[in-house]
Amino acid sequence: MVKLLLLLFLISAVSYVDRINIAVAGKGMMEEFGIDQVRMGILFSAFVLGYALFQIPGGALADRFGGKLTLFVALIWWSLFTGLTGAVGEISATFGLDLLALTALVRFLVGVGEATAFPSYNRLVASELPPEKKGLGMGVSIGGIGIGAALTPPIVVWVMEVFGWRWAFYLSALVYVYYSWFFLYLTEVRGVNLKESAILTTTPFIALTLGSFAGGYITDRLTLALGRLKGRILFTASSMSLAGLFIILGSTAASPLQAVLYLSLGAFFLFLSLGAY
Repeated sequence: MVKLLLLLFLISAVSYVDRINIAVAGKGMMEEFGIDQVRMGILFSAFVLGYALFQIPGGALADRFGGKLTLFVALIWWSLFTGLTGAVGEISATFGLDLLALTALVRFLVGVGEATAFPSYNRLVASELPPEKKGLGMGVSIGGIGIGAALTPPIVVWVMEVFGWRWAFYLSALVYVYYSWFFLYLTEVRGVNLKESAILTTTPFIALTLGSFAGGYITDRLTLALGRLKGRILFTASSMSLAGLFIILGSTAASPLQAVLYLSLGAFFLFLSLGAY
């Protein structure tokens, strides 16, 4: 069980490095290609569209072929298209393609691959773990998101400064409202400089890692003591409500530090609920 959860934790971390690197490296893309925030929003939305549309097919594949094989193929798929994100400028110039449309297509296909990840986690946890450990299993699996997302901003900023923004995507392909916009929100809206933003951006992701672990453990204990209604459903509803409250507070906070604090609490309570799924 420990080996399985460690593997899912690490893959989860990698998936979020590949998912949010564009949020940091996107600043370099915007400057080089003259992409404004509206068009950058289109690129973020292209990923989310692919991610949303292929959740159900991804789950069906995990049921049909097993979580391990499905997750392995999906990991190769999204890593390939993550790497291609760094080369869209050269490809579009070589073949006379529209840069925005090509980049949106590539990000859509990254989302298609990553959509299969969480259904595969669920399939593996459901088949491999006993009932009293399933919440903790999901909490640990999802907890990798926080580590991957927390490490991404400072690493990507360093890579951008040393090698250029393209290498943020190339290196992501080789390894390992918060996920896309948070870094740009701090730099563009709150006026925080690049390095400070990289540090502050890690805070919500540390909070959501703690929330994932804590939520998985708590929901298992509550379910054993109080039953599934209170241990799973009411626990999720309460956590989500608190997440919504702190996100609202964060969006109206007077200072960047207050915004980061409230949004970090929002991330904590959001991920506190996920183990119950």
